[in-house]
Amino acid sequence: MKSDMIRITPYQLYLLTLMYAIGSTILLIPPALIKAQNDGWISGLIGTAAGMFLFVLYYIISKKHSYKNMFQIHDDVLGPVAGKIVNTIYFLYFFLLSAQVLSNLGDFLAESVLKVTPKEYIHLLFLIPILYGARQGLEVIARTTETLYPTFIILCLIFFMFIIPEVDWHHLEPVARSGVKPILKSSLSIFSLPYLEMVIFMMILPHVNERDHALKSLLKGGAVGGAILIIITVLIIGVFGHDLSSHYIYPTFLLAQKINVANIFERVEVIIAAVWIISLFIKLLLCYYVTCLSLTHLFKFRSVKLSVFPLGGITWYFSIIIYPNTAFFQQFIQVALIYKMIIGFLFPLLLLFFHSKKAYKQGSLDVQ
Repeated sequence: MKSDMIRITPYQLYLLTLMYAIGSTILLIPPALIKAQNDGWISGLIGTAAGMFLFVLYYIISKKHSYKNMFQIHDDVLGPVAGKIVNTIYFLYFFLLSAQVLSNLGDFLAESVLKVTPKEYIHLLFLIPILYGARQGLEVIARTTETLYPTFIILCLIFFMFIIPEVDWHHLEPVARSGVKPILKSSLSIFSLPYLEMVIFMMILPHVNERDHALKSLLKGGAVGGAILIIITVLIIGVFGHDLSSHYIYPTFLLAQKINVANIFERVEVIIAAVWIISLFIKLLLCYYVTCLSLTHLFKFRSVKLSVFPLGGITWYFSIIIYPNTAFFQQFIQVALIYKMIIGFLFPLLLLFFHSKKAYKQGSLDVQ
């Protein structure tokens, strides 16, 4: 199928944005927000609001360039040489992001669920449907998201409904006890993951069939995803308290272990594992598809399908070596903000500046 014939609906874009926002974030971000102590939910609100600004930025850039994808915009604005260099940087970013998400899955399952299974095999088994889905294309990915969404929402509601009675709301008091600086610093974590990563949607926007509604879908998906992350952060602090929850690597998973209804309905942490795996599956599927799409643009392949399987083997290998252990990943998160700011904010902002400058010069020439 030709790329210009691929179309998804605004509702599907909303679901993709929501699932991407939750993705690996549901397990990784609450611990980072809790660094603001019992004010982690305030950090979440600030980071989510900043993320909405990024969606507006991406949409404006796409609209000003007639809804071309990011790689085409780079070629138009920067020229063939500089454009190819920048496109190569973005391809490497998308590729490493795919390997990172796959590595997050393996680390979690190997440490918390499948403790005797080597994570190499976990990666491989999870990657097989990813390769198949990427080969089917964006429309199939969007329809798959629609199919999985009801299950995702039902599991989330079950989780929230049974964990709320365990919350001690006094753990959230007093508000802003940690001060402004820790709150703002902690908000950068959710701004970095997932919102700065959502520059990937600049490759998806050209395929939305009702483009006037695309921004609303992005904002809605990002806001709902952020709200779910904030609610989970509140529940973690409310159940465990800041002092205890700050020592856990995966407090969201442990939170589900607290569910106990009449000593019958208990030990159901598989619920949060299922929520996470569903959303992470969609995130990885989208990341990998865009990685293949980027490679196709760089080397002028006839079809995205040509790069799916060869790139899959390389992604599998890098997913194993990219993070030697969880401790290394925790350190990586702290320094990742710098390059994510460059990729997800600075470059798009420069694109908008160059376009405005070019339009201004063109307008001046037309007046003369």
